[in-house]
Amino acid sequence: MASLTTTPYEELVIGLVTEGRTPEEIMTFRATPEAQRRVEELIAKEHAGTLTVEESVELDSHMQFNHLVILLKARAAEIQASQQES
Repeated sequence: MASLTTTPYEELVIGLVTEGRTPEEIMTFRATPEAQRRVEELIAKEHAGTLTVEESVELDSHMQFNHLVILLKARAAEIQASQQES
């Protein structure tokens, strides 16, 4: 079986799902400072019109995973609310 190549940011997101995190841990998840800086750098390059095709793909990947994290946090909040109602 071929090994799956993932970015550090993808590993963080995968870890949120696969490592049995509590809703509270998921809701407080933040990307690493390095990942945040990289996204800021890519966005600045996009605004300046100097983003390469490879960087555009990288930025798109970050944005897709950010969307996934938002969905994970929303689901975690729902789970936490239902647990508090019980």
